[in-house]
Amino acid sequence: MTEKIDVLLVEDSDYDVAILTARLRSDGRFEVTSVPTLNKAMGKLKNGSHDVILMDLNLPDSSGLDTFIQLNTAFPDLPVVILTGDDDHDKAMKAVAAGAQDYVPKTEGDIRILSRSLLYASERNARSVIQKRQNVIDNDLAVARRIQQHLLPQQCPDIPGFETAAMCRPVEACGGDFYDFIPHQDCWDLVIADVSGHGFAPAMIMAQTQTLLRALAGRIEDVGELVTAVNQEICRDTPEGHFISMFYARLNPATCTLTYSIAGHPATIYRADGQILQLQEGGPVLGVFDDHAYLKDGETVLHPGDRLLITTDGIPETMSPNRQLFGQEQIHAQLQQQHSTSLETIQNVIEAAIQFAAPSAVQDDMTIMMLNCLRGNS
Repeated sequence: MTEKIDVLLVEDSDYDVAILTARLRSDGRFEVTSVPTLNKAMGKLKNGSHDVILMDLNLPDSSGLDTFIQLNTAFPDLPVVILTGDDDHDKAMKAVAAGAQDYVPKTEGDIRILSRSLLYASERNARSVIQKRQNVIDNDLAVARRIQQHLLPQQCPDIPGFETAAMCRPVEACGGDFYDFIPHQDCWDLVIADVSGHGFAPAMIMAQTQTLLRALAGRIEDVGELVTAVNQEICRDTPEGHFISMFYARLNPATCTLTYSIAGHPATIYRADGQILQLQEGGPVLGVFDDHAYLKDGETVLHPGDRLLITTDGIPETMSPNRQLFGQEQIHAQLQQQHSTSLETIQNVIEAAIQFAAPSAVQDDMTIMMLNCLRGNS
């Protein structure tokens, strides 16, 4: 059974109250409560909930347009339908211009007109309230997106002998992916991570984790110990059900040495001679096992023309309309076609994944980082 609409009738004429109440109750879709003054209407609305207000503008304690303005100011989200007599149509029209949903003559005998006016007023107001709430949410998300984008590096660092590029494309206003370049003495720490899920909650965890990494990176020398410390903090402070995959590497530009620790997040080195080195052996994702000791999972020397590529799973797991995955093979193919700068290369990879999913939209955040070695060690 459909829930009835609760009408507050604000009318001081006992005769009109009796007629209007009888008409509305005969419709079967309305419950009616009546009060004779504006003051009593205010009290009713403060202490109870009503779906729509049906009111006369001329009451014992208030008269004219001011009657509506007082009530609407106190309860702006409640729909109001004005009752009019023979001589106050102009006032009713002014009330509608000021925000009332509609007006109906008291003398109108057709219950269908009165019912339709109340139903439409309630429905229009409900849509308006939902839209206002959505606007608030949209504005909050826009602010959150700007804050999150500000947390990411505003530009990639100038590392002698290397070209760096990175991009993050959230699927919603906020995302759970992030990347960073963190200076560490004469080295640079490279990090890319993916918080499970996407949206506002992962974005908050992302900001927390990035802040934690920046705080610890300058104090801990061994990358495995650093990832271990980060994991312990995440396990302690992150709600159950969320986890983070992360690839963490320390680059020494003087020796072109890359030392790395893997927490459930692989990376790939494309050698200048055509060999492909998959960096995927490591520890579990962060935020699950608080006693796990992460290790330095490897160390390699980069040579001129070598490229380190790290992506979050939103790129290889992009799905086509026929449910095929974009996959690592497509990423490899894109890289083999590219002989441009690192930034153009990663832009082309993301664009290829988006086109692969078309006409559907991608379903996950997409983040990619590339490190291109331009010279050998000194």
